[in-house]
Amino acid sequence: MNRRFRYFPGLFLLGFPFLAQGNPATTRQLQEATAIVQVQEMRGGLTPMQIQNLQETLHMLTADQIYPNLFRVDLAILEARLQGVQLYRQTATQSRDAILLKNQMAKLNREYQVLEAQYSALRQKLAQKTMSGAQTQHLEQKIQQQEQALKQEEGALAQMKTPVSGGSVSSPVRTLSAYGSVQSGRNGIHLQMPVSTLFQSSHVLSTRGLEQLRKVASALQRVETSEILVRVAPNPGGTNLATQRAERILRTLRKNGIPDQRLALATGSGLPDGTAELFLVNAPENP
Repeated sequence: MNRRFRYFPGLFLLGFPFLAQGNPATTRQLQEATAIVQVQEMRGGLTPMQIQNLQETLHMLTADQIYPNLFRVDLAILEARLQGVQLYRQTATQSRDAILLKNQMAKLNREYQVLEAQYSALRQKLAQKTMSGAQTQHLEQKIQQQEQALKQEEGALAQMKTPVSGGSVSSPVRTLSAYGSVQSGRNGIHLQMPVSTLFQSSHVLSTRGLEQLRKVASALQRVETSEILVRVAPNPGGTNLATQRAERILRTLRKNGIPDQRLALATGSGLPDGTAELFLVNAPENP
């Protein structure tokens, strides 16, 4: 079995010393963004420039936690870049589209350079303590212009994406809510389930748990997601038991039709005690 292990948000605080200075909302968003970027890097296949751009955007997010307007722009830039990475992977094996993709990515990179130059000027203005009311209003207008430009780029990327076959996303997501708590995040969907409903002993799935995971797998087959991270809280029982339980869940999902390349283990750090979670990376939010 091909097992991959991903590290998740709580482990990145040491790498980003300013992380704790933001409010809870921006801190959670930054943790999720950091986890997604690490997943993309560990999967491989990215160019050095793509990795550098993702890391630079994470540093901007960390630095701008106390400036909500700039933090929002940083998140929009990161989302556009992640969509560009997803598109790059989807079309990398299609030789007939290689030249078109290269030209489109070059155009996006040029547009990013223009936006980043404007962004740098905005940050310098924000750092001036004597900024007048008129300057502040001008700054807000430029931020709105940046957001509009990013939306246009996201629209262009959406047109380039290959449609995924299957029914609507909203229906299977609503189905998942019957088996646990479903929360929509900026970088995907979290399905949290009590461990007690899945396991009859320390690491043996109960009959009820097997049936529940079979139904969850059936719904997941109709959800558009680039990867499914399986996590189990380390308490109670410890990290080793949590890893064994996560592996049982992963194997059961694979046996019920979820492709192995879409499944990966991740640490359960930060989850409520006694909780198992499936994180649907890049799955669209429920309407």
